[in-house]
Amino acid sequence: MRPMLEGARVVGYAIVTKVRRAAELPLHERLHRVRERLLTLYWMLFDRYADEAPVAGELSDDLLDIYVDVSRGLALGRSPATRAAALWEWRFHFDMHWGAHAVQALNALHHACASG
Repeated sequence: MRPMLEGARVVGYAIVTKVRRAAELPLHERLHRVRERLLTLYWMLFDRYADEAPVAGELSDDLLDIYVDVSRGLALGRSPATRAAALWEWRFHFDMHWGAHAVQALNALHHACASG
């Protein structure tokens, strides 16, 4: 827990001690709260090999897209019968969608932490 608190301090988020459990809130409210806290725009090159202007990325959008794509595999369960289908879901969506969001989010977070 201590590294998480230190990370919150570095990034500049307030540490909240009294929180309603996320499971108690409806999904739309949980997503709204995440968006409020992570409404951080950053600039990126969408295609590093093309001569194009930078485009805006949004950290909350990256994290939400990762969550939605990963949850597809989790929804299949952990039985041996569904394990192959879950792995396929994760790999396919990683290659086609959430992998790029993960890299972009990590890059934005790294830059935010490293630049103080």
